[in-house]
Amino acid sequence: MIDEWMKDIGPSTELRQWFNHDASRWTEFRSRYHVELENRSGLVNAIMLQSGTGPVTLLYSARDTAHNQAIALAEYLTIMKPLLAINVSCQRSNCAACIER
Repeated sequence: MIDEWMKDIGPSTELRQWFNHDASRWTEFRSRYHVELENRSGLVNAIMLQSGTGPVTLLYSARDTAHNQAIALAEYLTIMKPLLAINVSCQRSNCAACIER
């Protein structure tokens, strides 16, 4: 069951299209996305509050399990709150990559 879908927490359309799932752009994508997240403190704070009641699960559907917006968001949240329990889970039917931080 999904408790909440924060569609606006994702990267901007411009950033997402620039990245285009190109692993060679990962470091720059992550940096730019983290800057965007600094301007979405309300949504970030909502995730932090939700984490007080248990693990937070971030879903994604990208083929690349190591270079996607959920991984970048999980890294940002972990920087903001180091002991935050985050699960990152792929929603593709043929993938079950789940990491706990």
